[in-house]
Amino acid sequence: MHTMNRWPGLALLALLALAGCDRPVTDAAPLAPAAREVRYTPEVINPTLMSLAVEPQGGAILASGSDGSIWRSPDAGKSWLGTRVPMAGNVLALAASPDGKRLFAAGEGGSILISDDKGLNWLARGSAVTENLLGLGIDDTGKHLLAVGTQGAVTHSADAGESWQAVDLGVQVGIGSVLFDPAHQTWLIGGESGLLGWSDDNAATWTSASYRTTAAITRLLLLADRSAVLATTSDGRILRSTDGGRSWQLRHAGRKDEYLTRIVQAPDSATLIAVTAIGSTMRSEDGGKRWTPVKTPSSQYISSIAFMPNAPGVVVAAGDRGLFLRSVDSGKTWAQVAAPSRLNAESMVLEPRSNTLLVVSPGAQVLASTDAGQSWQLRHEATTDYVHAMARDPQTGALITVGANRAVSRSTDGGRSWQVSTLTQLVEPAYLFDIQVEPKSGALVAAGGQRSVIVSKDGGVSWRSSSKLGETYQGLVVDRRSGAVLMFGDQGALGRLDTVDGEAQPLAPFTDKTLFGGMSDGAGRIWVFGENGMLASTDDAGKSWQIAAHGYDAKLFSGYSDAAGKLLIVLGDGGVILRSADAGKSWQVANSGSTQALRGITATARGDALITVGTDGLILRSTDAGANWQSIASGTHESLRAPVLDLASGALLIAGRGGVVLRSVDDGLSWTPVETHSTARFKRVFVDPASKALFAHGDRLVRLDPVP
Repeated sequence: MHTMNRWPGLALLALLALAGCDRPVTDAAPLAPAAREVRYTPEVINPTLMSLAVEPQGGAILASGSDGSIWRSPDAGKSWLGTRVPMAGNVLALAASPDGKRLFAAGEGGSILISDDKGLNWLARGSAVTENLLGLGIDDTGKHLLAVGTQGAVTHSADAGESWQAVDLGVQVGIGSVLFDPAHQTWLIGGESGLLGWSDDNAATWTSASYRTTAAITRLLLLADRSAVLATTSDGRILRSTDGGRSWQLRHAGRKDEYLTRIVQAPDSATLIAVTAIGSTMRSEDGGKRWTPVKTPSSQYISSIAFMPNAPGVVVAAGDRGLFLRSVDSGKTWAQVAAPSRLNAESMVLEPRSNTLLVVSPGAQVLASTDAGQSWQLRHEATTDYVHAMARDPQTGALITVGANRAVSRSTDGGRSWQVSTLTQLVEPAYLFDIQVEPKSGALVAAGGQRSVIVSKDGGVSWRSSSKLGETYQGLVVDRRSGAVLMFGDQGALGRLDTVDGEAQPLAPFTDKTLFGGMSDGAGRIWVFGENGMLASTDDAGKSWQIAAHGYDAKLFSGYSDAAGKLLIVLGDGGVILRSADAGKSWQVANSGSTQALRGITATARGDALITVGTDGLILRSTDAGANWQSIASGTHESLRAPVLDLASGALLIAGRGGVVLRSVDDGLSWTPVETHSTARFKRVFVDPASKALFAHGDRLVRLDPVP
């Protein structure tokens, strides 16, 4: 099997999500009206877009990707509308029938979708396979289709995509390329471990091609005049066939590290260009019979390439970390072009009416060029990084997210569009784990890695920051009496911001244990907790600390206090729930009845019940101030995090892995799943009090709008 870990044009979907602390509830909530059942319309704000296509009839641009996303733009990428897609997995391939009347999509879990209304709505069709489908092919009649994917998956339709039948090739390797050669009425497929085969009876029987290689077949291309088919490999070779894929001739033997990612033909000539994962290119002027290597100014992965029909000789390529290349002599020489992004380009398409080049990247980012690739503008963006925390600025109403890789995002339209910033002034790597509003000044304060502390007094437009190489702040607590902000984190690291106009100062640690969580209790004391059962409090904003004795060494993650600060609860690994009924003077272990890790706690609107959640879908409920707990059915085995109370409605909400959001309208006695159209890992649900929308955040940011 080849060593490249992505098929050409597909995104790497492994996103690192570092765990932060879950902010506890510190006060009993005011009485809320009785909660009612509400349906929500989900919108995934920041899917990873991986494929682009032009809808043949109307000319709209379609972009597909993670979280069952197929977006549609009628105006060359200036505006985008999410379409109705009956799946939540990755949509990995798009295709259109020869007459353009029917669109097809394929993707994760054997998903096959069709659309007969220019991509506005999509219907699912049974594919007869469960593997991820990576490629789609259509014959010249539009009647026969072939979809191919992982683990040797092949499925065939003989009725324009309405029904499908699996084809057993007897192999388990990934198949990423498929095409129909109309000149020879043959289907061709290419995949890992040198898989290269053909069929002349509409996929009923298959024959291996004569050429033998152990390298992956990465692309198949039918020449415009249908005189030959080309195949590229993961070790730099280019093959050519003139008999419908039955036999192949080696036309170029490149370097073994030249994984060929794309091959394209000029619209008005026999010129061909192939690009690689190490930034090199090959060029042919005779339909692929002879090839010449061409150097570029980069050694980065090139993912996509396009000729410009209205600009003879101009070719544009895009790749990893904001790479854009341009040639004005049909690929003989290349120059690098500046771009407003450092993200990986996943796919490129030319919108023919306006001659606009569009490129998509992770985080639903869309770049556009209207001058044949000479300059690029940002047309759409959202955060690409894990969102650890979210807040609403009380003065401007702006929504702010903070997350991995020094990322801060801001929205002024209720979370529909976002402006993304990377705070490069922070020492790298600096993941931002928590953000809160300091109530006296209304300023936003966030903290994270490298002892980073950032403050904004203008609703997140600008940030004053401090950062230096050192421990990570896992969270922060605002001292309600003084307005000081206390930061806590790894190896007992402590810091304090006395005022939002001052500078954050380190405090002498009282422990070397990592502190995962903190809270301000009803009496105004600040508590922190973490490794080996560490639990301590301060009533002077961190100048002095009192360590609580309780005899347990489990990791502690989250806490709760009643309005008076008399009842305190802290919980963590192994089902441990520590409880104090005397304002923290003494602690006892409550009977949780579980050994699962507990990650969050909140109270109901009236404060007469407590809810805690944990791994394996665990929900516990107590009606006796946390002394005893009962297990409540959650309907999931996903790990659950951070229950929250919607103050306006009185509903309880829980976020979890696997795209899970749960809602309860009966004080936690029963739970209903909320459709998120995602399978991402969520850390928390944020309730926007202005729009009543919910935002599930973590690996993805999903806006959930209540249906009137």
